[in-house]
Parts: sequence; C-alpha cells; structure tokens
Amino acid sequence: MGSTINIECFTRFGTPKKDLSASEQILLKRSETLINLTSDSTKGIIHGSGMKCSDFTGIPCGGEITVLLTDIPNELRWSCSICGTEGVIQNWRKSPAYINSVKQKLREKKQEATTLRLSSEGYNRMKKLAAEKSDLINIFSTAEEKDGFYIIPISEFDIMRLIEVIAIRIEMRDKDRPELSALRDEIITSFARNSLI
Repeated sequence: MGSTINIECFTRFGTPKKDLSASEQILLKRSETLINLTSDSTKGIIHGSGMKCSDFTGIPCGGEITVLLTDIPNELRWSCSICGTEGVIQNWRKSPAYINSVKQKLREKKQEATTLRLSSEGYNRMKKLAAEKSDLINIFSTAEEKDGFYIIPISEFDIMRLIEVIAIRIEMRDKDRPELSALRDEIITSFARNSLI
C-alpha cells in the first residue's frame, strides 16, 4: 500500500489551513491538480489522468498516473504502471480547488441563481457565521433589504454550503443549537418555496 493523503488534514471549513508547511502546500497543490484532472471521470472505473507520474510524485518516471474514483468511500486511488508507485487521496470532494471548479462550472453553464429570503435576524446571524469564508461573505454583500427581509441572489450550491456551515456550528455549540436549527430551517423553507415558483 502506498501513501495516504486526507484532504481534511490540509483544510479547515473548505479552505486550506494557514499553517501548512511548504511541503504540505506542494502536496495539497499536486493532489488538487490530480483531483481536478480526474473529477469528471466515471466512478468505479480505472482511467488515465493525463498527468505524468514525475509531476505528481516528484520521482523521475515516464509513466502516467491512472486513477479510480469512488464516492463511497470518498477516495481517489492512484497508481503508476511503470514504477508501481500508488496511493490514496481521501475526501477528494472536500478539496478547495475541486469545490471552486464546481462553482466555476455552474457559473459557466449560466445556471440561474435562485434567491434566498431571510429575516433581518436570520440574515445577521448567517452573515456572522459566513464571515470566515470570503467567498460566502461576498454573497451577502449583494443582499437587498425589502419589507424587513433580505433578498439574496444565490446558487443552489452556495445554499448547500450555508447549510453545511450551520451544521458544523450545531455540532460545536450546545447553547446556540435552537437558534442555529431555526436558521437552517428558515434557509431550507425559503429555498423550497423558491423551487416551487
């Protein structure tokens, strides 16, 4: 068995940790490059990645990295048929570069944004929760106040990310659980209403 890389060890809340060493940054960058090259591959079938073994491993080798992607467990198994080097990247879907590429693809498809309608209290609470994530906090800068509510243009993908942020906080905070659960329900209800229009 070769090396195992867990993307969660390099990230915090979907972004790279700030205290990564230079070698960890290189390892994350190489892993994310391989993930992005192969993320559209059919799951459960071995594919060529188009990436040279030497570019990924740093070992002098003329081989190509082949990959096997699975969702359950969320793993990318890679190997080189020439030198025999192999390994696993765990939690590949949590790679910040992969998440950004999914968002970019949604933008390129010009998927219509939906809107989120939050109460003033829900808006302020969600804005505080999203403050650590620059891409999420930017969403709130586009909000418009109307009749005591905040109307926010947002993609379905970003709504799922907001719900994920809330879920993480629910796990971490005992006393705030009722308010966080109410906020989650408000977001889900607004999204469900919008989907029916």
